[in-house]
Amino acid sequence: MKKAHVKSIVIKPMEKTFTQNDLLQFIYGESSAQDSEMIQYELIVNEDFNQEFEKLLEAVDMLKTNNEKPNLQMTARLTNFSKSIETRQSRYNTCKLLWILN
Repeated sequence: MKKAHVKSIVIKPMEKTFTQNDLLQFIYGESSAQDSEMIQYELIVNEDFNQEFEKLLEAVDMLKTNNEKPNLQMTARLTNFSKSIETRQSRYNTCKLLWILN
């Protein structure tokens, strides 16, 4: 009896073009299970893709460590502006109410 010759076939995930947005979703754990698997595969076999991923990881780490605080003078100016708008709105509502009542 003659044995049949069987070839090994490597099944590659469906080809898909990934964007930086896809990589960011992967980094933050927001990508689908299927996309996560395909991204992990691409990270292993595609050096350019892996380099882009590393750049995004560095950027995300920089965002996490940036602890700058807002300028106190600007914060005070915004607060004062907000209060002035509230005062104007309050005056307008009072005048409108008085006009209606009269």
